[in-house]
Amino acid sequence: MSQKYEYDEKTNTYTPVDENSPININKDTEKVIAIVLWAIQFVTALFWPVIAAFAVYVIFKGKSKFLTDTSKEVLNYGISYIIYFYLGIGLSFILIGIPILVAAVIYGLIIPIFGILQAGDNKIYKVPFAIRFIQ
Repeated sequence: MSQKYEYDEKTNTYTPVDENSPININKDTEKVIAIVLWAIQFVTALFWPVIAAFAVYVIFKGKSKFLTDTSKEVLNYGISYIIYFYLGIGLSFILIGIPILVAAVIYGLIIPIFGILQAGDNKIYKVPFAIRFIQ
């Protein structure tokens, strides 16, 4: 049995194709998954925004570098957002937490928009102020 290769016109390289892999995805599908991953952050912002990112990370690890790296960024963003938000709530009793809470809410609204825009261009968005829990 011989190894099959797929030609990438952008990089002018051949990459091996694993026919036994249950997941074979193209760049457009990766882009859509990454956009949906960032968009989900709006829906799950106050709950656990890391669930979808963790699922994508587990499913596509080793199969898609773009989705693995994007899910890592979303995981780091989600964990950081949870910490900032609940830190703001906890410190609100001594009034210092109110500006932290306002900043966390703005952070939670702005960052997913930038993530969606970057994912639409097949780029990985490095989130500012995110604590890098997952490297």
